[in-house]
Amino acid sequence: MTREEVNTPWNPVHCQVLTSNILEALMEGRIPAVQVEPFCNANQMTLLQKAISPLSFEDYVVPPVGRVGPSHYEFRENLEKYLALSAGSKHRFEKLWSESFDVIAVVKELLKEASGYPVEVAKSEDGHEYSTCVIRKISYGALPHVDYAPYDVPDWSVGRISHQLSWNLYVSTPDCGGEIKIYNRCWQKSDLGYREQESYAYSRDLFRDCQNVTIHVKSGDFLLINPRYYHEVIPSGPGQNRITISSFAGLFDSSNSWVLWA
Repeated sequence: MTREEVNTPWNPVHCQVLTSNILEALMEGRIPAVQVEPFCNANQMTLLQKAISPLSFEDYVVPPVGRVGPSHYEFRENLEKYLALSAGSKHRFEKLWSESFDVIAVVKELLKEASGYPVEVAKSEDGHEYSTCVIRKISYGALPHVDYAPYDVPDWSVGRISHQLSWNLYVSTPDCGGEIKIYNRCWQKSDLGYREQESYAYSRDLFRDCQNVTIHVKSGDFLLINPRYYHEVIPSGPGQNRITISSFAGLFDSSNSWVLWA
């Protein structure tokens, strides 16, 4: 991956083509996020919204977040159950893509074109595929947190990645709220003392005075972030919600390859 400087303050980068220097800047924390547009055309998004509309969402965490497909964090202590749910959701996602367009294929191509490295779905040590993505419905926001597989699931195959990114394709957004807020503080192990009891969230005392950005998004937007930096989702307005298709992308420096998982 060619190293080039991104000369910008700590603000999101908007681009039509994801490049190696932008991708590297995001992995190094020199920028908080990348918005790539267009990710799809209006007809593709309409078909995707129609295909998702009849799906049933299952709540997890507090405040509740609806999901379709498993989240590895939820099953971090039970890989076997996560893999079983991943296998079960594979056909559901394939049906979804057949009724709209293959979101995962587009993400794979974006990362491959930007980095020059192959992109595959993550697998367990015995070859079982992880879930490619998760669809989330958020109404009440998401608390400040980080996502980092080497800490969250150190014994899983993705626990050996060198860098981790997170992507969201926004299927629908509320008229009020639903923004993502990112803080310029990268997680470190000493932060564990600020972890809230019985929660995935961290105390705001950690990053209260840090530089931060609030990113307003709309339906059809595609956003990449470095999830090792603290981030949260602002609650939606009354009776509204935010629906995204999301997953992680992990880079193995040892093999110059990417894997996707949720």
